[in-house]
Amino acid sequence: MSETYNIYFAGELLPGHDEDEVRARLAKLFNANDATLEKLFSGKRQLIKRDCDKATALKYKQAIEKAGAKPLI
Repeated sequence: MSETYNIYFAGELLPGHDEDEVRARLAKLFNANDATLEKLFSGKRQLIKRDCDKATALKYKQAIEKAGAKPLI
């Protein structure tokens, strides 16, 4: 059985990014409503994707980083 990965987000931004802009990008990326965004930016680690393969985990990582956020894998 191959290794699986979970992707989390704890509200951390990459350096040089504005929170409002990152919120808007993540809302579009995940089709998230205001309540979901509040959870994502609560400061607590939130599960984004569970048990994915390495290629999928890397795609999520790149997409989240492109939005200006710091994912945890």
